[in-house]
Amino acid sequence: MVTGSYDGMLRLWDLKTGLVLKKMEGHRSRVRALAVSPNGCWIASGDESGELIAWNGQTGELLNQAIKAHDGWIFSLDFSRDRYNCSTLASGSSDTTMKLWSTSTWRVGEPWKGHFKNIHAISLNSSGTLLASASHDNRVRLWRLSDRRNIAILKHSGEVNCVTFSLDDKHILSGAVSTRREGVSVGDRRSGEKMEGHHSRVRALAVSPNGNWIASGDESGELIAWNGQTGELLNQAIKAHDGWIFSLDFSRDSRALASGSSDTTTKLWDWDTSTWLQVGEPWKGHFKNIHAISLNSSSTLLASASHDNCVRLWRLSDGRNIAIFKHSGEVNCVTFSADGKHVLSGGVDKKISEWPISEDALPENDPKDGLMTEQATHQVSSFSFSCPFII
Repeated sequence: MVTGSYDGMLRLWDLKTGLVLKKMEGHRSRVRALAVSPNGCWIASGDESGELIAWNGQTGELLNQAIKAHDGWIFSLDFSRDRYNCSTLASGSSDTTMKLWSTSTWRVGEPWKGHFKNIHAISLNSSGTLLASASHDNRVRLWRLSDRRNIAILKHSGEVNCVTFSLDDKHILSGAVSTRREGVSVGDRRSGEKMEGHHSRVRALAVSPNGNWIASGDESGELIAWNGQTGELLNQAIKAHDGWIFSLDFSRDSRALASGSSDTTTKLWDWDTSTWLQVGEPWKGHFKNIHAISLNSSSTLLASASHDNCVRLWRLSDGRNIAIFKHSGEVNCVTFSADGKHVLSGGVDKKISEWPISEDALPENDPKDGLMTEQATHQVSSFSFSCPFII
């Protein structure tokens, strides 16, 4: 697992032992963006000074000195999905531009311009032919890589914070900060449909791996399910949490949904053809906002990251908290490695942390506690991990 932090450092973690394998030093300001190439060869990180660094994805070794990539904060990075080459890296910045980088030379072409405020998120489609950018100018722009043309503009009524492509690459999904009943917009290049149902600002969005479901959560704690193919509302908003819903994640078989909230709880949900049904009692352990959650690929473990400076590892079979990983500051993001053996987390300390998962924690029916040694680390702001089967 790799994490990045406000202290300017990245960390590579062994999920089996919970120990830091390597501290990756090179940034001189807080790390804001992190990406791992789908083939696992590269790690890219960007910071608040606009500097970009490339690292060896296997060893964590520095591949280049920091490059002055942008004139503002680097908010987002994304590798192309050409699995074996991963030849392109895209970067988006508060300087309102995007850039494409060659991973063979780490050289860049001319900046792509069109937005007039911060670019907060970018996403390349699975074929590497299109790029979507989300900005605080209330717009999502769709770009064609072959000729650099901006071929579509999708408008929100508020700042846009997240964007991704659907599994079949036929739609763009984006979420915005808006007090109108807009919240989630799903649109293709022709229609730009709006999906209305939320009464407060949307904070979390997830698409099921099979593409059938979209889940969205807002600041009032309400959760909505949508048809992943048509964007139609499947249920009226349900009161899922007593605080903001910050994070949602589907199991890889698309049968379960996990939610994390500012009410300090994590919940599991099941869809029964007409509404979300809560599975069991809320999972309690954190004492501040849960800012991010992640299910592993086998849907046996869940990791939760909180502003109480801890990442907690939970076993789904019995709801037990089997490990606690400690940062030195608030933790903002968490995910599992592609092989499921490590947890990666990042927070406010400008570091990325990688934690090994104990062998005791991996079997679903293991009677042992499996509690790992608590490890101290630093906080991170943004984070990504190689996962070839996710767009």
